[in-house]
Amino acid sequence: MTADERTWGGWLLLGATLAVGLNLRGPIVAVAPVLDDLQRDLRITETAAGLLTAAPVLCFAVVSPLVAVLARRIGIDRTVALSLVVLAVAIAVRPWSGFTLMMAGTLLLGIGIAAGNVLLPVVVRRDFSARTEPVMSAATTSLLVSASIPAVFTVPLALLMGWRAALAVWAVLSVASLALWWLATGRGRRREAATVTTVAPVAPVAPAGGAGRPGAGRDGAAGDEQPGGGPAERPAAVTSSAWRSFAAWELGLFFGLQSLLFYATTAWLPTMLRAHGDLNPAAAGSALSLFQIFGIAGAIAAPLLIRRRFTRYPTVVALAVMWLVFLVGVLVVPAAWPVLSTIGGVAQGAGIAVAFSLIAVRSSSSDAARSVSAVVQTIGYFLGAAGPVVVGGIVGVTVGWTAPFSVLIAVSLTLAVVGVRSAAPRPIR
Repeated sequence: MTADERTWGGWLLLGATLAVGLNLRGPIVAVAPVLDDLQRDLRITETAAGLLTAAPVLCFAVVSPLVAVLARRIGIDRTVALSLVVLAVAIAVRPWSGFTLMMAGTLLLGIGIAAGNVLLPVVVRRDFSARTEPVMSAATTSLLVSASIPAVFTVPLALLMGWRAALAVWAVLSVASLALWWLATGRGRRREAATVTTVAPVAPVAPAGGAGRPGAGRDGAAGDEQPGGGPAERPAAVTSSAWRSFAAWELGLFFGLQSLLFYATTAWLPTMLRAHGDLNPAAAGSALSLFQIFGIAGAIAAPLLIRRRFTRYPTVVALAVMWLVFLVGVLVVPAAWPVLSTIGGVAQGAGIAVAFSLIAVRSSSSDAARSVSAVVQTIGYFLGAAGPVVVGGIVGVTVGWTAPFSVLIAVSLTLAVVGVRSAAPRPIR
C-alpha cells in the first residue's frame, strides 16, 4: 500500500471493499440448498425454480452498462452503497410471499449484484493503485467465500427457522457491509472526483494472476480499468471491432460454457444429490459448499499454469476432463460426493480464472483487451444464465437425472474443444 493506503482509513477501506465482495455471490447460491422446500411451498415447476438462479446472471449482462451511467451521476461510492441497499431489501423481502415476489426480489438482487460486479474492480484500482494485484486477489477470494458461506449454513438455518427466514437472514450481511462501507467512504474523507466514463459488462474481479496494471490513482476517471487491462470507456468504442472477431467469439463461448456448467451445478447439485443419491439435506449442502470452496484453489492456480504458451492446451483440456469426471461421478457414484465436489470445485474456479487470463494474454493491446473483455463477458453471462433453466426444464419433462446430466456432460466435452481453440497463441485485435 502507499503511505495513505497504510493509514487506519486505508485498512478500513480495504475491509469495506472485501465486505462488498462477500455479498456478490451468496444470495444466488443460498437458494440451491433449500430448492426442494421452495418448490413445494411455492408450487413451482423445475423450470421456474431454475429461473431463480438464472435471472441474476441475465442481469449481469443486461444491467452492467447502465451502472456506469448512474456512477457518473452520483459517484462510485454512493452507487456501491445504493447497490448494498438494494441487495439488503431484495434479500429480506423476496421469500415472504409467492413466486411473483420471489422472482421480483431475485431480479432486484441481480441488479444490486451487477452494480457491485462492475464497480468493485474500479474501486480496487482507484484506491489501491500501489497494490492492485494482491488486493484484487483478495477481492476475488471474497467473492468465492461469498458463494461458500450460504452453501454451508443455509440448511442448518432452515432447520431452525424455516427456509424463508434462512434466505432472508443474509440481508444482515448486506446491512453490515453497508455500515462498514459508509464508515470508510461516507465521512467526506475522499472526494467523489472519481467517476466512470462508461463501463462495458465486466467480471466481478480479475482472478489472481490475471489482474491488470494499476490505475491512474484516486480520482481514477481515466485510469479505471477493465479486468483485461486498460481504462474503461464507452461501449460503442470498446466493442466495435471485437464483435467481428471470430477468436473473441470462441473465447466468449469458452467462458459461456464454463459459466453454464457452474450456474447449472450451483442451482441443482443439492437437489440432484438428495433425489438421485439419497443424501440428507445437510450432506447435499456440504457437497455444494465443497464445490464453492475449492474454487478458490483453482482460481489461484490456473493463471500460473497458462503463463507459458505450451501449458495452455493441456490446462484447458485438464479442466474439461475434471468437469467430465465430476459430472459422470455424481451421476454414477453419488456417494463419492466429497471427492467429486472437490474436483468439480477446482475445475470451476480454474475455468473462470483461465477465461479472464486468456483475455489479457491473447489481446494485442490494452484497447483490444477492453473490447474482447466486453464481448466475452456478454456472451458468457447470457449462456451462463441458460444453464439452470435448461436443466430445470429437462428435469421437468423426464424421469430421473440421467438426461439433464448427460446434457451437461456433452457441454463439458464441447468445452474441451472450444478451450483448445481459445488457448491458441494468435493475438486477438
